[in-house]
Amino acid sequence: MRIRIVQSSDRLDLIGSTIDGLVDLYFSMSSNRLNNIMQILTVISTVFLPLTFITSWYGMNFAPMPELNMSWAYPTLIAVMAIIGVTTFLLVRRRGWLG
Repeated sequence: MRIRIVQSSDRLDLIGSTIDGLVDLYFSMSSNRLNNIMQILTVISTVFLPLTFITSWYGMNFAPMPELNMSWAYPTLIAVMAIIGVTTFLLVRRRGWLG
């Protein structure tokens, strides 16, 4: 009878340590998934930061901005913004920051 109690106690200890290991594994997987999501959001922010700066600059409606009177200024600005966005994305991807 005493042997069965000792064996049962050992089994409960083993089950408890297994459950502790599974909980640690779950938290580790959740943390890893959160890190991947944060990495993607950081890359998105990095790509759009210079574009937001440019659009906020031209959204201030200054009258004496000379490029506002040029007919080719708007398409050029859009092209420059596209080049900046693509270049930033490619730089981030080449450095391996995007999974």
